[in-house]
Amino acid sequence: MNQGSLFDTTPKGEDIYGSPADAKKLSRRSDPATSHKAAADIAIKLTGKRKLFYDTLKLITNGPDGFPRTAMEVATAAYPYLETGAQRTTQQRETLRKRAKELVRGGFIRECESRTCKVNLNDATTYEVVK
Repeated sequence: MNQGSLFDTTPKGEDIYGSPADAKKLSRRSDPATSHKAAADIAIKLTGKRKLFYDTLKLITNGPDGFPRTAMEVATAAYPYLETGAQRTTQQRETLRKRAKELVRGGFIRECESRTCKVNLNDATTYEVVK
């Protein structure tokens, strides 16, 4: 018996989970219906930090200057300088920034062009909410 795990990848090195269609790869045809339902529940959901990133991106791209934003610009908008200090603010922003790729995989946002980030002045990919 060779049951797949959440950390398995396809031969191309891609994650085997992320969308409901990919959830089928987490269960076998011979598995009971409850296993198929559980595999479908593993798909990326819009909760916690992912929801904060999504909501912030949606808010700042729907404004008067609504253009795609970098992950760091979204994180900075969500976490302005905190009273707990620069280190804690940086940690919070980094944690949030990393959710962008997960949301792309889940189909909630899409990658756009690359441009210079207004926060750290590095070349970065921009994102926008999928309408």
